Amino acid sequence: MKVLGTVPFINSYPLTYFVDQKKLSLEFFNPSDLLLSLKTHKSDVSLLPIADHLKNKEIFSLQNKCISSFGKVDSVILISKVDLKKINSIYLDSRSSSSNLLVQIIFNEFIKSEVDYKFYKPNRNMIFDNESGYVVIGDIGLELTYLKPLGFKIYDLAEIWFNETSLPFTFASYNYINKPNQELVDILESSYYEGFKNIDKISEIIHKSKKINLNKKQIAKYISETIVYEFSTDHIKGINLYLKFAKKLISFDRLEFNK
Repeated sequence: MKVLGTVPFINSYPLTYFVDQKKLSLEFFNPSDLLLSLKTHKSDVSLLPIADHLKNKEIFSLQNKCISSFGKVDSVILISKVDLKKINSIYLDSRSSSSNLLVQIIFNEFIKSEVDYKFYKPNRNMIFDNESGYVVIGDIGLELTYLKPLGFKIYDLAEIWFNETSLPFTFASYNYINKPNQELVDILESSYYEGFKNIDKISEIIHKSKKINLNKKQIAKYISETIVYEFSTDHIKGINLYLKFAKKLISFDRLEFNK
């Protein structure tokens, strides 16, 4: 049986909840582990972070579905007690290469500020240093956005990107090493369209699972309005601009998205 590598965050539910698991099994990984799952053949198709796609010429995107946003994404944030320009160190979320690179691009290209970078793993009981910023992705980041903890400033990384570029930010897309057959692609497409028709049901399932500390209305808004799942030419433009900026920070073999 073929395996789909996906993430344990609620933004993946509209894509994967209705996958026919008699034909395609789901395996959950942190975003930072999805590339290895492809390379070690633990997955056949993976909801791979865009940075990992760009770093690996042997990896290709289906270019059909993605996890992205036009503006605020709510679940990929930088949280701090101080203004952006006063941040002197940033703790990068160890689960996400794409978001970590995005925050470095933002500070290098848009804020024009030099900071020190360290890695950490977010949790719901974090202690924050003064004058530091913390990248938080996924469900914990989403909770922080809605809870708005007193004394903290929350900066939405996708919103900053959109305000500076007028382009969407793509966090992940379906990737493969060995091109999947049409049946597998059809399963993925069918799952998304079934998920899109059943946002209320998915929101209710997430809410009842107590997976995240949000109400059903907040969950539904996030997965039906905030997250954009359909690929477009603007997504490709945004990815290639991200690559252009990223090349100033680290080396890439790939010249442009999927090529």
